[in-house]
Amino acid sequence: MKSMTTRDLRDRLRETLARAAKGEDVVVTRRGKPYVRLVAASIQDTRKTGHPLRGTVVKMADDFDAPLDEPWAAFQK
Repeated sequence: MKSMTTRDLRDRLRETLARAAKGEDVVVTRRGKPYVRLVAASIQDTRKTGHPLRGTVVKMADDFDAPLDEPWAAFQK
């Protein structure tokens, strides 16, 4: 893992991004303390940011929209 200051990051942005894209972790420090960490993005990471039910198959009963026998019975209790 490589560590660099924000000024170094600014001066060597393209080189640093290329290293991170190849899989190297880069920690950027600010005032001597860790500020951000650059890591390569992967296809798997971007899929996790979608809706939690994405890809879930939902099946409805054939009689889903059929009229109920007694539609108001549930509300009369």
